[in-house]
Amino acid sequence: MHVSTSLSLSSNAVRDAEFASICGFNDEHLQTKLIERCDRDSVPLVVITTTSARTFLGGGRCRRYLAIEEGTMGARAYMHDVPNGFDVDQPIWRLDRFLNEMTGVSA
Repeated sequence: MHVSTSLSLSSNAVRDAEFASICGFNDEHLQTKLIERCDRDSVPLVVITTTSARTFLGGGRCRRYLAIEEGTMGARAYMHDVPNGFDVDQPIWRLDRFLNEMTGVSA
């Protein structure tokens, strides 16, 4: 698939989504689209990531998000209402563990 086609498809998916769940967030193109959706439409967002997305999300333009990153207790989670975050005793920052916790099925 051509790079511009991939970017176009990912942009369309983010633009049209009623809910966004992004893992491995470190793409400036998608970050711009997510900022627009969070700011304009207040789309709920779940991000499993490193500190880079927490900085973006903590900027105040996203009001409905959950960011999960590696933490000393297993994971650390951040939300608009809890910008300093809270510890989670499971390593749900790992996609396989996150999916297991959310679906109850081992990934």
